[in-house]
Amino acid sequence: MKKRVTQAEFARICGVNRSTVSKWIKNQRIQADENGLIDPVAAAAMREATESPMPHHQARKAQFSE
Repeated sequence: MKKRVTQAEFARICGVNRSTVSKWIKNQRIQADENGLIDPVAAAAMREATESPMPHHQARKAQFSE
């Protein structure tokens, strides 16, 4: 069985707020199981696949990466 993490743990891994992780789940950018736990490897792959290619989104993302 793969290690699953809580939304708060996944938020720390990604460097975002837990509310952001909740939005990703709501918008189906990532999936949580029936207990609200997340497979971090699968979720990271889903995030990558659903990342917006729009330049203004990438520029906004870059602001927080610096």
